[in-house]
Amino acid sequence: MKPYGKQWMTAAALFSFAVFAQATPAGTGTQVEDGTGPEWIYKDCVKIEAGSGGSLHATNTRGAFIETEFSGTGIEIYAKKDAKCGTAEIYIDGNLIEQIDTSDAGNLWKSKVFGKDGLAPGKHKLKIVQTGSLGIKLDFIKVYSN
Repeated sequence: MKPYGKQWMTAAALFSFAVFAQATPAGTGTQVEDGTGPEWIYKDCVKIEAGSGGSLHATNTRGAFIETEFSGTGIEIYAKKDAKCGTAEIYIDGNLIEQIDTSDAGNLWKSKVFGKDGLAPGKHKLKIVQTGSLGIKLDFIKVYSN
């Protein structure tokens, strides 16, 4: 039985490595807080002085958006997920990439709600648009570059 146990442990270790290796885009990460610089644009958003280590920007009406420029080859978006949060569309360089759902029965801070890698090196524009009746609560983004 011992060899079987070692084989299982080896397989589990390999599986864990594969899962964690794919969890973040390749390259060096830079955390960009929730947007205090002039490159951040907010429409129908409020700043909430709470959040996980700072503040959140919350959209409050369908069509509200958060927009910024970033330089890199990958991006991750982190937001709060709870019962009062809803859906949004993620655009990169004007192209719809994905629709996300930030609703959750719990009260989850710093939740990764979107990730995209393999972007061409250089500047990109990110836009997050509220699509449902409930808003989104952006915490921060991480930008990756090779």
